[in-house]
Amino acid sequence: MINQIVLDFLQAYILKKDEQLDISEIEGKETIDVPIVKRTERTFRVLGMLTLSIESYSLADSPDEELKTYHFTPRKKLALDDQRIQVKRWMEQGWIMKEVRFRKDGKTVESICYRMGYRLFQYEENKRLKKLKAQEQVWKELEEKIEHISFDLEMLNTSRREAILTLKEMALQMAKNQGGIIEQWTMDKRLRFLHFTVALLQISVQNRDFDWKEIGALYYKRIGGSKEFDRNKEEFIEQIEDYIGFPLNVIGLTSLGRITPLFFAGQLKGRFAAFQYGPVHALTDLAIAEEQYETNAKTLWLVENRAILTRIAAETGFLEENQTLIICNDGHLRSSHKEAISQIISNSSLLQVILWTDYDRDGLQIARELYQIIGELPCKWISPDGNVITDWEVYETEMHLYLEHKQKEQEQLLGGAEQWKRWVHH
Repeated sequence: MINQIVLDFLQAYILKKDEQLDISEIEGKETIDVPIVKRTERTFRVLGMLTLSIESYSLADSPDEELKTYHFTPRKKLALDDQRIQVKRWMEQGWIMKEVRFRKDGKTVESICYRMGYRLFQYEENKRLKKLKAQEQVWKELEEKIEHISFDLEMLNTSRREAILTLKEMALQMAKNQGGIIEQWTMDKRLRFLHFTVALLQISVQNRDFDWKEIGALYYKRIGGSKEFDRNKEEFIEQIEDYIGFPLNVIGLTSLGRITPLFFAGQLKGRFAAFQYGPVHALTDLAIAEEQYETNAKTLWLVENRAILTRIAAETGFLEENQTLIICNDGHLRSSHKEAISQIISNSSLLQVILWTDYDRDGLQIARELYQIIGELPCKWISPDGNVITDWEVYETEMHLYLEHKQKEQEQLLGGAEQWKRWVHH
């Protein structure tokens, strides 16, 4: 007789809707053939046959190395050579089972494949639970490690102190919630990210300046440790910069080998530099971290694409006559961009903000993120038909309806100076 737990496994992963196993004529042997049937009030059809072992084996056993290379999952189907002795042995030992499907006549074979057996399923499930338990212990150990990281607040400048405190808060939150702030990542990736966060936190309170390779080297203290975080370098840095609101050079990282620009046109002034109406300029993330920017403009115009920025900036006198500062996020809203926009809004006497992004899902997401930065300032969005919308919910609804059928880039609606003036003065 087939154990109920095995029947539940077969029902969950092998049988399709309304299918059943006919176990009425099963003989008491180790390897059995079980018909897959479908019953209705009028019909009884044989749809296929499962061949599987029902013998009990020790849970301490593990499959051989060759079987592991097939990476079976409960729903994976594989074609194997059933003449091979090894395949027959796997069948007899309950690691795999054979699924045969018939044509409508209930006799002619339509397909043959091999599926994960309950024994292999149980082995993988036990392995998963052991790994989960081990990970939970690691989360707890990392939480304790974070709590014991201390530093002298008085020895740090304001920006570095704020960034490190925020980083520590982020690390603790991740450790307590098992990386829940980044739910879209796998558990392994969340854990790797927390290790990176702790490594970054430790080195930032120990060293005034440090290089990328030092982060992993000092944390793992073994050969190859310096390369441990390389494969997720850009992603992990971006995630942390977005959370703490500062580029990582603020906490001492000196050699990433990249500078993030922010392109703009219009009047802008900081403590160390000033820009006037005219050509397109660029700020760097390094400058933004040390500056406090402000503008005399009354309209802040935020666009997604560089082509829009260069075209509007090239219209002689337009920005100055309309007291407008235009900024481009270049298709990706980085933490330094958010910081610069926040500075300008806080330090200036702006009357309005115009948001103009691509008419696709990425553009809508960028528009949403920009709107979250703006705060209480009056805001305008340029709709796909070129109209001005002054309410976020109206714009979002219109965009969702638009995206059900099509999408387009900003450049397709570029127009000219007269149209831009109407948008500014609407």
